Amino acid sequence: PAASGARTVSVTERPRSSVSAWPAPPIMPTYEGDLRLANGPSPSAGRVEIYLNGAWGTICGYSSSWHRQDANVVCRQLGLGDAINQYSYSNLYGQGSGNVWMDEVACTGSEPGLESCPHKRDTQVRSSCSHYYDVGVQCRTAAVATTAAAPVAAAAT
Repeated sequence: PAASGARTVSVTERPRSSVSAWPAPPIMPTYEGDLRLANGPSPSAGRVEIYLNGAWGTICGYSSSWHRQDANVVCRQLGLGDAINQYSYSNLYGQGSGNVWMDEVACTGSEPGLESCPHKRDTQVRSSCSHYYDVGVQCRTAAVATTAAAPVAAAAT
């Protein structure tokens, strides 16, 4: 039983305070080729960023070289189904910072991850690829946050 004056909060009820009390998602290790969606209105939409050479960077969509097949590979790699929309020079999700890691991505749509698609990388990226041309996607499936289950006490024998 709760102590006198204590309030029990259900898992689905957001505590009332001026500071968000939702737990932050667990910090996952980052690996070469990992993707994330940044600055979007939901976890399933945003500017596409890729982790390469120890840093997050963006992907260039100069000359409308970003297509639905490319976006589908991104969404599937993130576990978010297929893409609903893809955006070349995605000012919709703001401009990124740091490196522009990839350019002229040309997926067929069947690749297991974005790095498997033909592309130009690092020093091969066009000098005209500024963050103005950062690409974005909107994926079909909403991301689902996962949390670890509370430990279950062993039954007394």
